Amino acid sequence: MTEKERRLARDLGNSIRAHRKRHGWSQADLAEQLGVSVDFVGMLERGLRLPALPALLRLSALFGASLDELVHDEQSDELREATALLRTIEPERLKLVVAMLRGLITGTRETRTPGRRRGSVHS
Repeated sequence: MTEKERRLARDLGNSIRAHRKRHGWSQADLAEQLGVSVDFVGMLERGLRLPALPALLRLSALFGASLDELVHDEQSDELREATALLRTIEPERLKLVVAMLRGLITGTRETRTPGRRRGSVHS
């Protein structure tokens, strides 16, 4: 492995361990769900192996996390909770919630921008 691959394997292993523990699973539980050995899960978590793409996709599905979240597990507890809540909303209501969030965020940005008033037009 190159140095970059070692760093990726270590970071991914830490993320896999964190996601597994958040779900309350043992390494044996995760191994069974992935269809791999407990030793392989241990090697992944210690950063000694990088999973093949099919295993990475299965991990993503099992954890309910995007591939990016698995590789860059830097979400705050609040963001993690918000993401979990959003996943429980019915699709037709989710559109409304996302529109409300956009409005809230846009309104927050406009009030934070020095010298800019709400409703003003800039070219």
